[in-house]
Amino acid sequence: MNRNILIDKSFLRGAKSDEISQLANSHKLLMTESLLYECTKEAPSERARLFRKFPDAENPYILIPSVGPLLRYEVENKIPCGKPSDFANQKDYSIHKKLICDSYQLTEDQNNKLEKNDQKSWKTLKSS
Repeated sequence: MNRNILIDKSFLRGAKSDEISQLANSHKLLMTESLLYECTKEAPSERARLFRKFPDAENPYILIPSVGPLLRYEVENKIPCGKPSDFANQKDYSIHKKLICDSYQLTEDQNNKLEKNDQKSWKTLKSS
């Protein structure tokens, strides 16, 4: 069984596609929701460059919550959250194939959802 490995922004920016593909052969690639947000908000050419680094697969990465929701879980339940991969978001990532194209533009609805999530994150940070 493949082990999990968390991809962070520094690694994603600096690694070559073949390095990420090699990792994907022996590991399940995990991406935090915040990294997905950051990559999606990049200029279309940079966004495409980052997403093209992932293998051409149906679900090239597994989305996991950022640290905030995991800490909230621990505080509310008074127990360790365990493995972040236990909280994996098992969605269809078919949009990934669109994000690898320089010409793809997010719809107004998608941009609004991103901004709404960003404002929600800031409210959570400010109340901490």
